[in-house]
Amino acid sequence: MARIRTVKPEFWSDGDMLKLSRDARLFYIGLWNFCDDNGVLEYDLTSMKARIFPNDRISVDKLLKELVDIGKALIYEVEKRQYIFIKNLANHQVIDRPRKSHLPLPDGNQLKSIEITLGRKEGKEGKEGPRGQLSDEDFIKTLKTKAVYRGIDIDRELGKMDTWLLANPGRQKTRLFIVRWLNKIDRPVNIPKPEIKIDHPKPINEEDRKRVAALIHETAEKLKSKT
Repeated sequence: MARIRTVKPEFWSDGDMLKLSRDARLFYIGLWNFCDDNGVLEYDLTSMKARIFPNDRISVDKLLKELVDIGKALIYEVEKRQYIFIKNLANHQVIDRPRKSHLPLPDGNQLKSIEITLGRKEGKEGKEGPRGQLSDEDFIKTLKTKAVYRGIDIDRELGKMDTWLLANPGRQKTRLFIVRWLNKIDRPVNIPKPEIKIDHPKPINEEDRKRVAALIHETAEKLKSKT
């Protein structure tokens, strides 16, 4: 199934792209539309020609060779079937909702769509992936340190996401999905309570008590004399 892809402005002046002919550059972009989200498509020159250059007299095998020669594409075989692998597709595309594919990768393994996160897959053994991307574990740890998510039980929210995704099998738990989920949560506002100081009256000593008693007595006598 064809996919909508984007072209970054820096693509046109990239050093590797300048090594390609004009038609090879266009062919390269065309392959993005027809490869899966892992960068794989079946090796079928007739189909590629019909899809990308339907009304042009162009030899796509020569264009493909240009891509292979500079390391942008790889032709490989799995179980006697040939495929084309577009290397570093993630450098050109941000894949938010990757689709599962039955096409094998060059090593013969199928990449699970949930491993493709924001356009790049996780590195081996939890290490950083391409361009220094954090592993899933480190990504969650980083979220927990963000002040904007203070007050949110992220582990609990991840469990709620899993439950929601079970009921919505068409969605994937990408990092963008996680961030958007967390951003929708109403967080408690931590307003510091004002410190209220209560001044308790000091105990009256004996001398003050006598002075007050005398004042009360004097006032009472004055009131009697007036009556």
